[in-house]
Parts: sequence; structure tokens; C-alpha cells
Amino acid sequence: MKLLKSNWPIIFILIFTIIFFHRLFFPTSIFSTPGDIAYFNYPLKNFLSESLKNHQLPLWTNLIGTGFPILADSPIGAFYLPNLILFYFFPMPIAFNLHYILIFLASTIGTYLLCQYYRLSKPASLYAALAYGFSGFFVARVIHTSFIQLASLLPFLFLIIEKYIEKKEKKYLFIFALFINQSIFIGYLQSVIYILIALNVYLTAKLYLQKYKMTRILKYLGILGLFSLFGFALSAVQILPTYEMLKVSSRSSGLNSNQLFINSGSTKILSFFLNPFIYGNISKGTFKESTDLGIYWENIAYSGILTPILALIAYFVIKKNRQTVAIFTGIMIFSLLMALGKYSPLHIFFDIPPLSYFRIPARFLFITSFSISIMAAFTIDKIEKNKKLKILGVIVLIIISLDIFKNWYNFNTITPFSKFTKEPDSLSYLKDKNLQNFRTASLWSYLFTPTHSQGQSWEQQNDAYLYNFFKLSPDVNMIFNIPTADSYTSLSTNRTNLFRNLYGSNLELNNPENIKLNSKVINLLRLQSIKYLLTTYDLKDGELQEVYASQKYSKKYTIYELKNAYPRIRLVNNTKTVKTISDLEINLASDTIDFKDTALIEKTIEPLKKKFASYEISNIKDSGSKLTFQVVSNGDAYLLVSDSFYPGWKAKIDNKLVEIFAANGNSRLIYIPEGKHNIIFYYLPNSLKAGALISGFSYLFLLLLLIFNKRLKLVQRITSTL
Repeated sequence: MKLLKSNWPIIFILIFTIIFFHRLFFPTSIFSTPGDIAYFNYPLKNFLSESLKNHQLPLWTNLIGTGFPILADSPIGAFYLPNLILFYFFPMPIAFNLHYILIFLASTIGTYLLCQYYRLSKPASLYAALAYGFSGFFVARVIHTSFIQLASLLPFLFLIIEKYIEKKEKKYLFIFALFINQSIFIGYLQSVIYILIALNVYLTAKLYLQKYKMTRILKYLGILGLFSLFGFALSAVQILPTYEMLKVSSRSSGLNSNQLFINSGSTKILSFFLNPFIYGNISKGTFKESTDLGIYWENIAYSGILTPILALIAYFVIKKNRQTVAIFTGIMIFSLLMALGKYSPLHIFFDIPPLSYFRIPARFLFITSFSISIMAAFTIDKIEKNKKLKILGVIVLIIISLDIFKNWYNFNTITPFSKFTKEPDSLSYLKDKNLQNFRTASLWSYLFTPTHSQGQSWEQQNDAYLYNFFKLSPDVNMIFNIPTADSYTSLSTNRTNLFRNLYGSNLELNNPENIKLNSKVINLLRLQSIKYLLTTYDLKDGELQEVYASQKYSKKYTIYELKNAYPRIRLVNNTKTVKTISDLEINLASDTIDFKDTALIEKTIEPLKKKFASYEISNIKDSGSKLTFQVVSNGDAYLLVSDSFYPGWKAKIDNKLVEIFAANGNSRLIYIPEGKHNIIFYYLPNSLKAGALISGFSYLFLLLLLIFNKRLKLVQRITSTL
């Protein structure tokens, strides 16, 4: 009974969370909110689950973008400990749904524990926990699982900093480094940087207000920086592959102002703190979209109708904990100004690395939500100290609980898992085709079909949204194991963007009813081994043949087959060397080059001694990060694989390493002699090996320190008794 009395808020959080998410389990269901669940996060976690259950690391997938370094892109969260446990031991989607439970439990319990550290009352601490943990930021962003996963660790990092300042024990610094390590492993580095900025502001302000000398403040900041770096060293196995990808991506030199501030709202978004649906409810189809409001879930951090009011009161009435309230007031204002991006005087900070590498500054809002939730708790605590007003603590808890369920319980669409993963109609045609050597495409970023229209709710349009899986656009295609040349990823390589730019400049989209694919686009499709186009558009070209159609939800869904598509693995006799990017672009869009027997290369290769007249490819086996097959040719040849050219890939002919040449912008080419040969392409990047070495030594160093520290304490205890 005593245990129940002292821990009732934790029990309340557990029950509250289970009730809020119970529909995901009875029956087994999944959030089908439009956007990044179906098209990004669920496919990634499903791929992680399959890889772990096969005792493999998810290094590379051949299912998107003509091959993609899925681990290097980082949001898959392959090294994050809760992900490793959940997605290894539990089936999908149970693991996926349980990871939501863990996210919301971590965010609420962490906030509760921090408020308890500040010696706030249990009702006040519980209020802050619910206000932050079930804020609009978390619930409206269930589509962005990595982001909310990372935001759930924020309260724990503040608590660890507080513990270290109070007790001066080194163990808290190592715990801090481990939390930074796990935060990086989640795969959302942008928010890690935001959190570190907030923690440094918090630590500086706290020490300054406690009258610490500047030299001592700098010492503490140096220690925090040092152990942050130690956390980065522990995470090198993820950081180095990601850095390698960054160097060959469109973000290698940062983002321009248009890219930085895209989808962030103006000062209008401040009204969301008082009413999340002041401009309409996006889930009901009534949200009034405008550039001033940005994308809804990027700009929402509603934390309860009372929370901003209670936070404001705290600033004026709290005396006993004045310093802590003042610090969180400062962090709240700072994070809010940063979130406003170009509409704020602080926008100049986004010209400075690393902030210049991350878009949508509105993502600072989770720190704002956290700050006002903590400030509100101080007001409730003060009210509760007045015996006549103590009942108000219970009342505000009832209000925040009702607020959460009223606004958010039905906000996200839920679909039975069997319906969500039901094979799209397009698979009835495609699954028997040879897609080991060819790909599909929907050209989704150009031939985009809106799946939701204003005036209808997500629930009303859910069936049409799910039917749109017909097109197998990325990354939905990964769920059904169908390869596409399209991609939807956090980072994309310059070579991938080269093709995107060429498609964008050559597709004739003036008349949506009659889209023409000119010869240049047909060339690009063939170079990427695209054999099937899936779309709701009427495509006009003699090289395309309609092979399947389905009329649903007032749209015609069509599969077109491209005639004479080039196979993924083939031999060519000729090469043409291009020296510059502009040269490459011109030649890729050329109508005069016979790409059936010619490849564009970027450096000189040995000429063929004897050209082939016929060849055969057989025994193709592809596990993603390893491709093997046999080739028989009656002459020397250039073997061309239309998979992404990317650092870390190696090739062997009959077990002998050979050089891989970049071909056709984003393919791989090797020289093979006449005869029968066993070919192996495999992906094992040096960045991963170096990162694993650094992470391994860092973890070993940490382990030795802990062992040494324990033994030292044991010796001290023994000697003290003598």
C-alpha cells in the first residue's frame, strides 16, 4: 500500500498510456496517418526487423533508388538499444506499436522524475509529464518516429546534468555520454544538436545564477563538451558512415536559405499553443493550409490549454525556485525564437554549421513545449501548497487528461494491420515478373497524386489512401519487396540528384491529362533498368504499353511496360569518357548515344582486346549488400550493373579484386575477360569498419574505467576499516 501511495503517478502514467494506445493492439492495428509512417518509418523498421531476425546489419537495400546505403542514412536506428530489443524479439507490427508505448512512457516518466528532482508535488510533476509527453508535438508527429523517440530522452538528459552539478560524481558524466550515444543511434542528429544547444544554455544560466566564476563555468562547459564528444566517439559506428554519405550528398556544403526554412511557419504558429485547431483540424480535412502556417506537424507543440497560462504565471509568482523558472523561461524564449527561423532575429545562427545542415527550424518547438510544461508544474506546485487550493492540483490533472483525449485520441487514423499490409492490386500483375533484373517506378515526385483533399477527413479517405499503395512508391514498395528506382530518404547522393534533375527538366507536365515522356526520359528509365511505370496519369509514348489497369476512387491506376528495357546486369562493348558533370548531364540526355551497347564513364578504362557477340547472365543471387552471379561471354566485355555507384562497394572476378568504375552517372562497371566467370559485388565500407573500431575501443575504455572505479572504491572501503 505504501509503495502504491508513493508511486501512484507512475502507475497513472502506465494506465493512461495503455488506454491511449490500446486500439493498436486490440485488434492488431497500425497508425495509417498520411505521410511518413507508410512511406518512410514503418518500411525502415520492417527492414530493420527482417535484418535483425536474419542476424544481419541493415547496411544496404536494393529496393529503393537503384540501391541505397540505408544504415548510413541513419533514421533506421539500427544501433539504438530499445530498437535492437523490440525489432529482434517481437514480430511486426507489435514491435512497431510497442516502440510508441516506450516513446510516450519515456517522455512522461522522464519529465515526472525531473520535476520530482525539483521537489515539486506529485500532481504538479504528473501534470508536466502529461503536458509534454502527450503534447501535440508527440501525438501529431507519430509519423516521425525517430524524432519523437529522441525527444523522449530530453528530460533524462536534463536530470543527469542536474545530478552531476549537485553530486559532482563522474558516473553521471559517463551516463550522460551513454545517453548522447543512444540519442545519436536513434538516427536524428538534428535534434541531438538542438538538445546539446539547450543543455549548454541551461548549464551556463544555472551556474551563472548560482554566482559561479566565469572560469568555473567554462570548466563545466568544457567537461560537458568533452563527454559529449565521448558520446560521439561511442557512436562512431553510425557517425562515420553517415558522414561518408553526407560528403557525397546534396547537403555536403550545407543548405541555402530556401531549403533551411522550408515548411516552417511564421509567428502565426504561436496561436497553436492556445488552440491546436485554430486554423482547422488537419485530420478532419478542415485545416487551412498556407505558407504562413507551414506543414502542420512541423509547427505544432500544443501542450494543453492551461499550460502556457500556468507557465506565464510561474514567471511572475514563483519565488522559491526563481532561478530554475527563470532558466526555463529563457530556454522557452530562445527555442521559440529559433523555431521561428527566418521570422526571428536569431535566423543568422542558421548560417553557421552545424545548424546550416538542417532544415525546418520549427523542430526546436519540442524544447519550447518541454520548457513551458516544466514552468507550469511550478505554478501548480505553488497552488497546492495552499491547503484551501489543494484541490486545484487534482482539477488541472483532470483538465489536462480530458484535453489530451479530446484533442488527440482520435487524431491519428488507425487501420487493422491485415488491411494495411494487404497486397496492392498491382502485385497481382508484378509478383510473377522478373524483378530481380528490372525495376518499377512511379516517378512519384514528378507525377504526384494527392491522396487527401480538403473537406474530407483522413478517416473518410483512408481506403483511397491505402489503395494508392498500388503505385508502390517509396518506401511503401519495401513492405512488399518490390524494387523501385524512386527513393524517399533523409539524404540523397549527388548522383541520385543528377537523375532527379534530368527527369525534372525533361518531363513535359503542362497538361496532366496528357503527359508526354520524350526520348530523353525514356533513355533515363532504361538506364535505371525501369521496366514498369505505375501511375494514375495517362502517359503518352509509343515505347510504353498499358499492361494492367484498375479503376478505383475516381482514378484510373495503370501499369505501363517499357519496351526494350535494359536489364539491371548486362554487358556492353563500348564506353565514352566524360570529364565534367555538365558533360555527363548532356550525354545522359542524348538521343544519339546507343546506350544498349555503350556506357558513359568518368575515367579512362582499358580498351577491350576482343569484343563479345553474345553473353549469358545466370544464377543471380542478391542479399542487398552482396550480389553474385555467373557470366559467360564469347569476348571481352564491360559488365554494367545499374546499381548505385557508392563508396564501400567492391567487386571480385573469380575471387580476384577488380576496380569498379562509375558508369552512366550512377551505375557500376567492371572489365571482364572472355569466358565463364563468377562475379561478386559486396558492400563493406571502410567508414563502418573504422567506426566500429572507434566505438569498440570507446566502449572498452568505458568498461575499464567502471571496473577500475569499482575496485578503487572497494580498496578504499577495506583500508578505511583497518
